[in-house]
Amino acid sequence: TTLLNSKSVFEPFTIAQNMVRSDFLILDSKKRSSGEALELAEKYLEKVPNDFRFMASLGGSYTKSGKMGDDDALLRKGEEHIRKAIVFAPNRPDFQYSLVLSLAYQKRFKEAFDVLDKLMSKDSLLLDSYYYYAFVLVLEGETNYAQALDYFEKSFNMKPYLYFDDKQEIENMYTNFVKYFYNTKDRDRFVSASERLIAGNHSGSESLRQMLKFIKEKNTWPKVQFK
Repeated sequence: TTLLNSKSVFEPFTIAQNMVRSDFLILDSKKRSSGEALELAEKYLEKVPNDFRFMASLGGSYTKSGKMGDDDALLRKGEEHIRKAIVFAPNRPDFQYSLVLSLAYQKRFKEAFDVLDKLMSKDSLLLDSYYYYAFVLVLEGETNYAQALDYFEKSFNMKPYLYFDDKQEIENMYTNFVKYFYNTKDRDRFVSASERLIAGNHSGSESLRQMLKFIKEKNTWPKVQFK
């Protein structure tokens, strides 16, 4: 609190201090996701309104806080900052992906898909786009799970590290995939989702291995009661 209220955060205001403070505030706002940190970040942005890198990061912090607190006002504030950053750097896909998440968490799925469709029309090999497309598909509802899994797998097969960028969130989604494709008896996608969880050392890997072995050997589905 002393640091947040200190004028020394902004003085003297040199180019070198500009860079240091920007990096500090990015880390602080991400770590704290608190009103104080966001307020301090806004004060910084008032002094350096063209720091679009920080602007986008601050937008992401608002998005994270809005998602965690189910706060539409914070989500809209995040969207505002991200859109301003995109004006400065319209060709940065990472800013576009931040916008996609903000829109998706506001349940504005069509707008989120429109952003991704434009990105993919420009570069269909941009695998991160498939990752975020799948992410939004899952948020929209389980009727999209088939396409979501296909898009996730496309991105993970070429860029495996994407699976670990937000591992807990992805594991939760893949666990739901396993249950859904078991219930719909979609064998290929059930196997794909299970194998991905096993490869990622999921806590339920041994049970999944036994289920896959049963399906392969018996050519039928085991009786399972999911928690």
